[in-house]
Amino acid sequence: MSKHHTKPAGVIMGAAKQLTEFDYGKYGVIVLTEAANSETIGYMEALKSLDTGKYDHDLLLGFDLVLTIFHGWKADFYVPTSEQQLMLWRWVVSASFVQEQIDRNGTCEVDNGKGGTDTGAIYVNGVSSITVYPSAERLMLANHVEGIAFEQLGSEEGADMAVRMYMDFINMQPEKGNWLSEKGREGLSILHDDLIKAVEAGEFNTMPVIH
Repeated sequence: MSKHHTKPAGVIMGAAKQLTEFDYGKYGVIVLTEAANSETIGYMEALKSLDTGKYDHDLLLGFDLVLTIFHGWKADFYVPTSEQQLMLWRWVVSASFVQEQIDRNGTCEVDNGKGGTDTGAIYVNGVSSITVYPSAERLMLANHVEGIAFEQLGSEEGADMAVRMYMDFINMQPEKGNWLSEKGREGLSILHDDLIKAVEAGEFNTMPVIH
């Protein structure tokens, strides 16, 4: 697993905590702050922080955490369950997709219904566009990729199948970072084009957005 590319455009601004870097150890991920303070969080806690959106506003920092978790697994400090592997790869695929849309199409500010705005990436299919967010992408993947795999093979084998699919969605290039593979780009484009068609057909009162 290599680090994701670090284009400034790839950051959705607003990350909480001024974190600088991560390291890995026997008992979990070591978080180093700008103030030279450090704390260790368990690998499961680190995974949950990704899944609950803690790094959705700074995807590059999230990718650094992903890389650190992988190093910990490779060193046999922690053996992930199938569910935990799913959680990690789901984050990688969804963040890679959002990252790519930011690099290609930029971002926009959307009313969040709470008196403020959220920054989202823009997906364009050549005719129409929608705003996409990491949390919404994770939900979409869980429903459409994992849901189908579980239905066909059951929870354990379905989880393994979904992880393999997610891995196929990523083209890991050490010199460039992790990008969507052609298969991943095509599959995610189909999902989003279908969503746009559903909206245009009036299946939703408004564009479905999850913040």
